[in-house]
Amino acid sequence: MHGFFRSPPPIGCCFDPVSGSLSYNNFPISAEPASAANPLVLLKALAAPEDFVVFKLDIDTSAIETSLIHQILEDEELMVRIDELYWEHAVRLSPLMHQGWSRDRPQETLEASYDLFSRLREAGIRAHSWV
Repeated sequence: MHGFFRSPPPIGCCFDPVSGSLSYNNFPISAEPASAANPLVLLKALAAPEDFVVFKLDIDTSAIETSLIHQILEDEELMVRIDELYWEHAVRLSPLMHQGWSRDRPQETLEASYDLFSRLREAGIRAHSWV
């Protein structure tokens, strides 16, 4: 399990009891495609197409999240490595704008969100949103 955190998480929050390991990266991620801080670069380096990969994307920065989703959709090597994807896609006019999304005002519409999730699913990625 790999986790990326801008600041240290609470003790005990991120231990993986199945494998007994966690790789903890204490720096903010980057959406730059070639950056060592881009989690998709790490995913391509560590995961093989036959591995079962679950990718959860929730960094509360809409521009970076959306950029990473587009990178997945534009890269066959990434698409064949991700089996399940969980993403809290922040969209305009969501009731959650008043429950925690106020600092990062989403610009995308619900229609655009449905389009992105449909494209991910058509690419063979079981994509899920919890909003």
